[in-house]
Amino acid sequence: IGIRPDEVNEVYIAGGFGSYINLENVKRVDMLNFPEEVMHKLGNSALIGAKMFLFEDADHTKGILDIARHVSLEKEADFQDIFVENLAFGA
Repeated sequence: IGIRPDEVNEVYIAGGFGSYINLENVKRVDMLNFPEEVMHKLGNSALIGAKMFLFEDADHTKGILDIARHVSLEKEADFQDIFVENLAFGA
């Protein structure tokens, strides 16, 4: 998708994965290639995010929708190769 890890300012890890993940271990095994200080655990955030979105004013909501995009990783030409290469988690 053309974004390098050093261009990412914040990484939010949500869901059950985000509830229980140990960021220190994630960094140690090179599971996510971001500095620990930019990674944030959100836990189960779907409901709160939906509520925030529903009750925000229409201009703010439209602004988010204008910049949001869905990325289908399976359609990215290099995704499968990069995924398989990194299964060893920096070993």
